Amino acid sequence: SMPPRLQRYLFLIGFIWQVLVVVLLTLIERVSGLGGIDSAGTQEQQVSIKVSIAVMLAFQIVHVFLVIISSVKLSKQVVHKTVNPMFVFQSYLSTLLLFAGVYSLLFQINPHSFSGMTTFIKEEASIDTYIPALSLFFHFLYFSVSTMTSVGYGDIYAAIWYSQFVTICQMLMSVTFTVIIFAQGLSHFNTPKIETETDEERAYRKEQSFSVRAWRLIFGKKR
Repeated sequence: SMPPRLQRYLFLIGFIWQVLVVVLLTLIERVSGLGGIDSAGTQEQQVSIKVSIAVMLAFQIVHVFLVIISSVKLSKQVVHKTVNPMFVFQSYLSTLLLFAGVYSLLFQINPHSFSGMTTFIKEEASIDTYIPALSLFFHFLYFSVSTMTSVGYGDIYAAIWYSQFVTICQMLMSVTFTVIIFAQGLSHFNTPKIETETDEERAYRKEQSFSVRAWRLIFGKKR
């Protein structure tokens, strides 16, 4: 079972988690001299990039685990028809942040996994140009939102099979969220109003029903 406090602050936890990743990566950049958009060519810079990848991988695995738990909880709510709109909204936003972090990780591992990123930094930048962590996450958050909302402007797109696979996973999750949200909206219009009956009204109705049956039984036979 998912702790109630985790359900209540799901988006906040995911947001703080991704902010911590960006802060740690920024500190690594400052220490190793990767803070600009210079090409990461020295051996020390390559080691720093590998450390950044390891940090991102560890944090994203934890966030993936959190999203899996929330998805299972949401699935149970859908089955039992007890969906909490606020929990759906927080799960949606947490998923957006997760995929933004995963895309950033894939790009750090292989800059060729996504096309169109260098145009956001500098027109003459090459594919080997290092992009600072904050700028990288922000642009992939933009890509995550455009993918989740099915907008897809085409300025950034997945170029390698594993980045395309992750993008497909987000598309499928987007469809699932859309169906749940749409169904929740329709339920407010289709749910019939249930009129509550008090104990006195129920007793009076039964008494009247018994009196009518007795009347028909007695006087019906006489006729």
